Amino acid sequence: MLVSLKQRRTYSGFSSWGKGWADPEIRRQRLETMKRPRERKPRRERSRQQRTIIFLSTIALSGSFFFALSPMFRQRRRAIEKLKLVNEALVAAEENVARLQERHDVILKEICSYYLVNSELQEALVAARAAVDVASGFVIELRRLQLNLLNSLS
Repeated sequence: MLVSLKQRRTYSGFSSWGKGWADPEIRRQRLETMKRPRERKPRRERSRQQRTIIFLSTIALSGSFFFALSPMFRQRRRAIEKLKLVNEALVAAEENVARLQERHDVILKEICSYYLVNSELQEALVAARAAVDVASGFVIELRRLQLNLLNSLS
């Protein structure tokens, strides 16, 4: 004689659940069914074939990730190697610029001491300035190449 409890209640009250709440036995049964946790269905066991399919699909998926990501890793490694080579060339070029600037300063001191009397000193000064400009341009190009490599990594 249980009345269905599945209907929605707009308010909390025993009168909406139907007759029979006055009977202690019916009331006890209804309260027990409300308090009792619902039974879960037992988990279905997977067959050997299903487990094999799942295992092989995970291996295939991880293998495809490996083959898809390996060119990216290879490209990144090449870019890092290029960046190392550019760094080495940049250090050498900066040392060359510093050496040429020191040489230019020495020539400038000589010119200042002779008051531009010797035309060879003036030509040497012009050549030294041109060498410093070329070396500085090379350093700037190497910096630009380095920035392009760094931008390609990201």
